[in-house]
Amino acid sequence: MTRTEILQRLQTIKDKGIQALKLLESKPLSVDTQAEIRSLVQWIKEELQNEYNRMLPKAHFAVEKLLRNCLALENRGQFAPDGILASLWRVTS
Repeated sequence: MTRTEILQRLQTIKDKGIQALKLLESKPLSVDTQAEIRSLVQWIKEELQNEYNRMLPKAHFAVEKLLRNCLALENRGQFAPDGILASLWRVTS
């Protein structure tokens, strides 16, 4: 997925959130308006969960790579000579 596509998805989520907030501010709240708000909130919840799930493996991979690189430096005595990263690596692995 390209950066532009991600930004478009996030913008759509934001727009739906604004729409839901505007509906919540309307008085009185009709049964139809309440149903529309529930629908929007459910859609937003699902999209945010999907986006989180989509990004999670990439974020995990990036953190894992960073920890491996730092651990390699630590093992060569170039970074954190007290062994803190090795301890952190054991906790997250």
